Amino acid sequence: MAKILLYTFNVSSSITIKIVREVTFPVSKYYLGSLKDLERLIRDEHFDYILGLGNYNGKSRYIRIECVYKNKYRYSNRQIINSGKSEYLSTWKLSKYKGSAIAKNVLYGPCNRSAYKMSALIDENNLLTKFAFIHIPKKCDFDTALELVNRWLKSV
Repeated sequence: MAKILLYTFNVSSSITIKIVREVTFPVSKYYLGSLKDLERLIRDEHFDYILGLGNYNGKSRYIRIECVYKNKYRYSNRQIINSGKSEYLSTWKLSKYKGSAIAKNVLYGPCNRSAYKMSALIDENNLLTKFAFIHIPKKCDFDTALELVNRWLKSV
């Protein structure tokens, strides 16, 4: 069986925390408090797959499948990693199901920052880990979101 890590930001009332708690597929779970701790876990454990979950405050009800992670952070208007690659592409190609959509533009907040850093870590350490990141809207139906996350996890 594939070794999978599911992570989200440690925001207690968020839909992503609830989904990570309720996922039925056997995975390692991590609630992001520190990127350094997450990076250490990834280097030490050598996961086959990593799926990051972030909250989306936009108006959409569709889960956003992020495909591109850019080396830019909105809050500092600087590069995430100095002299780093301009972007990374998702290496775990999640299937688009009813209730999900492929993101057409990059959000430059904390989710992009964590996804970019995870992608850089995987690349720089020549890990074979497949990585993907999704945004779950606040207005998304919980049962639908949970079903899709379980479906993506079971697809490996």
